[in-house]
Amino acid sequence: MSALINHALARVRYALLLTASYWRFILQAVGLRWEAPRNRAVVWRPACRSAMASHRFASVMFLVSTLCVSARAQTPPTPQSPPAASNPPPAAGSPSTTPAAGSGGGVSQTGVVRSESVSASSQQPAPVGLAGKAVGASAVGAVAGAASADATARVRLQRIVDAVARQESRLAWAAGDRPDDTTVLITDLADGWIPPGVEIPSVVTLLEPGRRRGDLEALLGEVKTAVMHTPDRYVPEEDESVPTSPRPRHAPEIEELGWELSSATHWRDGLPRLAHTLAKAASSGTGVDPSEVELLQQQMHDVGERVLDAYPDEVDPKHVGNWQLLSAIEALIRGDKVGANYHLAWFQACMTSPTGPPR
Repeated sequence: MSALINHALARVRYALLLTASYWRFILQAVGLRWEAPRNRAVVWRPACRSAMASHRFASVMFLVSTLCVSARAQTPPTPQSPPAASNPPPAAGSPSTTPAAGSGGGVSQTGVVRSESVSASSQQPAPVGLAGKAVGASAVGAVAGAASADATARVRLQRIVDAVARQESRLAWAAGDRPDDTTVLITDLADGWIPPGVEIPSVVTLLEPGRRRGDLEALLGEVKTAVMHTPDRYVPEEDESVPTSPRPRHAPEIEELGWELSSATHWRDGLPRLAHTLAKAASSGTGVDPSEVELLQQQMHDVGERVLDAYPDEVDPKHVGNWQLLSAIEALIRGDKVGANYHLAWFQACMTSPTGPPR
């Protein structure tokens, strides 16, 4: 469009220059001369009024008119924008069937292109609004927050498992967070019984005495996050101490704990007579010889080593039961009634269960 306008302007300038030159020639031809009087007014005065001058004036005027018409005919017309279509555009996906001029009723190519353009534009997805962006950002933030919380929980559980695995790495351990936000700690020895000598982290809950079947995952039950330790896994050195407490070894209270313990150790196969003697002394509150306590602790250690050496496939349930009874006697001598109640409750649950002794 700009090129056409510049071309037209150039044509007009050229015509004006020709017109000015011809008019000067015409004025000279008809005998007019320019005079400049003292008052600066421009005056054209005729120099000759003959018939020859009139004839020349008419000839020149005819020549000028011919040149102006020719210049006007050579000037290209200014293009105009086509008028807007009065008919509505065809529906998206259906080409126009209006026959073009001279096509003999064929399909108009312009209508097809317009239809394809409308169809393509209608298939473009609508832009996402502010509400959609906000929902997407909230979903991403929720996923990131859940991942961060899960990672933090795993680090915490790993510290708990490492704390008990350092004390007894030959056992398999597991810790998990239950849906009620309690943390449970288990081992698969005797279906969840924690042997003596292991200090329990204060934030965990232990399984109640009872017979259970299954591996560590089955013993854990329903948990949100869990961490496990296998006997062949390396346990790093402690970087931060984990608070411990005897409270997690809580079990349903046994009435007449001393009498029950004394009865369980009487004529118990595999237990020395010293165990029954010390059980009676501890339950009655009489004094105990320190040398006898050391001997009891040595026997408890030997039974424990026998069980751990056979773990996990060849554990003798009788040895586990003796280990539990000796642990209850030793705890009662130290005045730890919670520990004594815990070990004896596990012994009773495993021995009196209809499913049989512990594996």
